[in-house]
Amino acid sequence: MGQLLYESMTGPQAADALDEHLAERGPALERLRSALLAHGRDPATMLDGSLVSVAPLWAWITSLAGKLGVDPRPLAEDPTRPTWPSWARHATLVDPHPPAETLALVDGFASYLARIITAEVPEARWESGHHRINDFPLLNRPEASTAEEALVTVAAEVDCFDVGLREDIVAGHPALVEWLIAELSERDAVKSVHR
Repeated sequence: MGQLLYESMTGPQAADALDEHLAERGPALERLRSALLAHGRDPATMLDGSLVSVAPLWAWITSLAGKLGVDPRPLAEDPTRPTWPSWARHATLVDPHPPAETLALVDGFASYLARIITAEVPEARWESGHHRINDFPLLNRPEASTAEEALVTVAAEVDCFDVGLREDIVAGHPALVEWLIAELSERDAVKSVHR
């Protein structure tokens, strides 16, 4: 699909982008397993499918991403761009941008997190982001959601990733949310946690 931005996609293009994203989930998780092995980590332990595995995995990824730094080339000159996950190719990234290895790690993490979420919430399904508001910031981006709206949203910001939970999850599972906040607040790579 090239580098067409999500917000510029028509309905059929967004559907194709969603199919592309879903086809990447298995391979992204396998690349994450390979990266863990290459760095002396046990994928079976790190990716055990539990909620408590999420924070340590993210801490490892952000630590490694910090060591990798940013790609020294401008976006227009980065020859790795065609190998990026589709969500990175179809989103607006700015310089300085993360290297392909960091994007692959984040992609693997997103696949792992989606697997945990969809196991915990069986009625969740993948769809293209939409909303009654026309300038919805996640328009046409792949998201796991229930009939009402996305359970979890992840948006690439200039200097970070913004992760959000649907409001009824907060209301229905306050202990889990408090635990997640406490876990994430202790991580060096987490800049802020908002309720």
